[in-house]
Amino acid sequence: MKHPYRLVRRGANKGQTITVRELSPTECWLINNVAHHSWQDPTFRRYQEKLKEWKEKAYWLSCDCHPEAVLYLRQAKNHITLLARSDSQYHSHEDNCDFARSTREDGDKKGGLPKATKDHVFIRDLVRNDEEPQANGNNRAGGHREDTLFRLMKKLLISAQLDVIRAGHRPQESQARNAIKSAAENFTVGGVPMDKGLFFFPYWNDMANALRTLPFKQNVTPHVLTWWLVKEYRQHQDGDWEVLVKSSPRRDSERWYRLNGTRLSFHHTRGRRDQWAILMLIYTESPDGNGNYFPRGYLAPVVSSNHWMVVDSMAEKSVAVAGRQAMEKSELDNLVMQKPLTERLETNGAETKLVLPDFIFRRESKEAVVEVMGTDDVDYVERKERLKPFMEAIGRYFEIDATATFEEDRKKAQYYYQVCKSAIEKLGS
Repeated sequence: MKHPYRLVRRGANKGQTITVRELSPTECWLINNVAHHSWQDPTFRRYQEKLKEWKEKAYWLSCDCHPEAVLYLRQAKNHITLLARSDSQYHSHEDNCDFARSTREDGDKKGGLPKATKDHVFIRDLVRNDEEPQANGNNRAGGHREDTLFRLMKKLLISAQLDVIRAGHRPQESQARNAIKSAAENFTVGGVPMDKGLFFFPYWNDMANALRTLPFKQNVTPHVLTWWLVKEYRQHQDGDWEVLVKSSPRRDSERWYRLNGTRLSFHHTRGRRDQWAILMLIYTESPDGNGNYFPRGYLAPVVSSNHWMVVDSMAEKSVAVAGRQAMEKSELDNLVMQKPLTERLETNGAETKLVLPDFIFRRESKEAVVEVMGTDDVDYVERKERLKPFMEAIGRYFEIDATATFEEDRKKAQYYYQVCKSAIEKLGS
C-alpha cells in the first residue's frame, strides 16, 4: 500500500485533511474488498455497519493513492458506498487508483455492484508485463502474492454471480459468457471499457481490430483480454502449453491451440489435465512487431463447462456436484451454495481473523460451512484447527475428509452428498 488509509474529518481547510487515525489492517482489507460484494450478501451487510458508523461520526477517508486525496461516504437507498472527491479543492486521485472512476453513478436503482473502481493495466509502454505474477501465485496457504489476472478474474466471477450455484437454476455456458461480459462493463483495461476489450474464443479478428482502434491511455501498450473454456491442457518439451478449447456452444466443437511463448500460471492446484477450466489471456503485439501473441495467462479449474465455479481440487469439484444434488432434492427454498473467492472477517471472542471457507450453504440469513480436508499434512490440519472457531462463527460447521478411501467411487459420492445434505438441513431448523 503506497499510503495507508486514514480516517479524516469531513470537509477540509483549503483541502488540507485533518487526520483522526490510521485504519487497522482489517479495516484496510474491508475497504479493498467491500465493493465486490453483492448488496444482498449478508456478509456485505455486516461490513456496511462499519461504513455507517464512520458516516454518522462525520468521517471521510484519505486514499491510499495519495495522502491528500479523499474519499467520502455516500448514503444510497440500501447501502453506503465510498466515492472519490474530484473537485479542485482536493488533491486528485492517481489514474490507477481503485476509486479514481468511482464518481460515476454506481447502479443504486438496480441495487447492483458499483461501477468500476479499478483501471486494470497489465502492459505499459516502458515496462512490458509490468505486473509480474508469482508462480502459482495463490495466497491461501503459502502467503504468495496473488496473480493479477486471477484477481481480475475473481472480480468478474463475483460480479457475474458465478461463484454460487442456486437450487433450481440450470445455467448454460452461453449464460455464463453473457454474465461475464455484462460484469466487464464495470471495469476498464488500459483506460477503455473492459467489455470492449474482453473477447471469448475464437474471435481473433475482433481482438486484432480492438488493438488498433480502442483509445488506450498514452502510457499503455494496447492489450485486450480473452476468456477461453478449456477442456484439457498439455505442455510440450519446449515449454509451450497447448489447450483444448471449447470453440463454440455446439457439442464436440473443440480444437487444440498452442500458446507459443505464453507464460501460463495456474490456480494453486492445477486439478486434472482433463478437468474443465477457465483461462484468461492477455493479447497484445509481439515485441518484434511481427503479429500478435499471448504474453501470459491464468488457468483455474471449474466445476463444469456450464458451472464456472472455481474449485481448488478434484475433491472440491465432487463436493460441489454433491451439494448441487443435495439442494435439488431438498424441500427447502432459496438455497444457495457458494465457493467464496474472497476472505471474510469473523470474530471469536476478542480475536478477529480473515477466513476463506471452502463452501458455504446459505438460506436467507442462515449459513453453514463445509470444509474439505484434502490432506492429512500436520501443518495443514493444525492451520484448519486454528481457524475452525472462526468458521463456526459463520454458522454450523461440517467437515469432509477427502483423504478417506472407499471401495467404490459411488460410496465416496454418497458420503459427500450426506455431509452436504446435513448442512442444508441445519438451514431449515
